[in-house]
Amino acid sequence: ELSNGTFDTLFIQSEYMEANKDSSSKLFAIDSVRIVRGDFLSNNDYTIYDKADEKITIIKQKEKRTPVLWYENTQVTGDSIYINLDSSKIKSVDIFHNSILISKDSLYNYRFNQMSGDTTKLIFRDGNLAETNVYGNVLSIYYLFEEDKPNGLLKSSARNIKILFDENKVTDVKMYGSPISEFHPENLVKGNEKGFTLPTFIIYEDKPNRNKFKKMYNKISIDQI
Repeated sequence: ELSNGTFDTLFIQSEYMEANKDSSSKLFAIDSVRIVRGDFLSNNDYTIYDKADEKITIIKQKEKRTPVLWYENTQVTGDSIYINLDSSKIKSVDIFHNSILISKDSLYNYRFNQMSGDTTKLIFRDGNLAETNVYGNVLSIYYLFEEDKPNGLLKSSARNIKILFDENKVTDVKMYGSPISEFHPENLVKGNEKGFTLPTFIIYEDKPNRNKFKKMYNKISIDQI
């Protein structure tokens, strides 16, 4: 168990699991899949965990809902999600087709920073998000603050966007391909936050219960003594 109450162990729960006959390193989790690992949580219907290649592949199934991944206060969805590990630590996450990132502001109830595009790549260093790249038909809504007070929002569109982070704070934003930005002042935003959402905006509330997995882990540990 880590100091923040999360686990460095990868937990996968599903209705059905099978191992690859040709390789003991591949595990297939099917239907009602729940994943817990550190700050990462996921609900989906089809996951492949390749221990040898250190990769988790999550793929949308026909007529099933879109896979969901949560990291800290950010929700990520897309048709296919590829999580790349390095010595069990998350190195990068690739989201293909209909990707959207939604981050909730911790102080304001319905203020969500949002960014959608065809493809998204998240890059992590030392366990922290260092870089976000969104490619193709990028749309974004970003709430602004001045001296910690809300100051409207910025709606933008671009071909591609790159965001750099340091200690989980945005340090640089670069937009490419004829970007267009539109400022909405605070007096037009306050009380109308629900009207400022991207077309594919959906909030999923059914995160895997970390405490449930913690109890399962503790029970397994006790049983093995």
